[in-house]
Amino acid sequence: MAVAALFLSSTPTPSPQVAGGPLAALLLSVDGAFGLAGWQILFLVESVPTVAAALWAFNSLPRSPATAACLSPDARRWLTARQRAGARAVAARAGSGSASAASVPGVFAALGMWRIWALGFLDALVSVAKYSLLFFAPLLVDAILGSASPATVAALTAFPFTLAAAATVVNAAHSRRVGERRWHVVWPIAACAVGLVGLAFALPCSAPAALLSLALGLQVYAATGVVASYPAGLLGGEAAVVGYALANAVSNVGGAVGPAAFGAISAATGGYGPACGVAAAVAAVAAGAYAAVLPLLAPDPPPGGGGKAAPAPGSP
Repeated sequence: MAVAALFLSSTPTPSPQVAGGPLAALLLSVDGAFGLAGWQILFLVESVPTVAAALWAFNSLPRSPATAACLSPDARRWLTARQRAGARAVAARAGSGSASAASVPGVFAALGMWRIWALGFLDALVSVAKYSLLFFAPLLVDAILGSASPATVAALTAFPFTLAAAATVVNAAHSRRVGERRWHVVWPIAACAVGLVGLAFALPCSAPAALLSLALGLQVYAATGVVASYPAGLLGGEAAVVGYALANAVSNVGGAVGPAAFGAISAATGGYGPACGVAAAVAAVAAGAYAAVLPLLAPDPPPGGGGKAAPAPGSP
């Protein structure tokens, strides 16, 4: 779980915002170089290495642990055995009726498992608030500061994301150590709702309070690593990957709807306060839904992550 959180904190949210903010500030400051606007230089410098790295990863990364040259022979054998054990566990659960797609082997078990779909729908609610804050963070910081250069806004935006990146790893590590996941998911989402309410009220009158509220709202990312542990607890091997991808795909619906709605409400009302209020309401609903539904999805693993939790009782 902690490893997943470390990886997820280095995805587009939130760690790259920590380094990306100051880098964007630097690139925007060289406006006019080579006859290009600052934003054009930013797009070129940040996109070309990304595309090159993607091509390198596709051609260079191993297809399985058995072919991973970076691992020792013992590590390769251990990881391969774990994958096979996970696949056997999925087959056993399907045979006992804990997976609804009992007649579909391997990776397709996830497609018929209601718990995976429920996880995706719950996270879609969270994504409404989470991605609204992600995409509008620079504009919110600009509104907080009143009048500041794009470079200053880009640099200052890194502050709340620094706290969010740290919280993502710390929260997942603590959840694993104590063997509790439900409230380690709920508290960051509830904090997001509180932060959004604070942002709505503080934006017009107090820059420090608004910045702190934005930082509190972005603590929603602290739930990421803990939520990501559920598909692996319900499925095993390649099926766990499919389960995570399915839940993430459903969740991304909220990631598309949220920022669009946030922008539309802000444009219609002439300010960010009402949009923050709507996003806060969605986050509060998501926190309550997670608190109610997570115990039905899967029990918590033992403290210290010493083993995989048993599948939740009842129908899939």
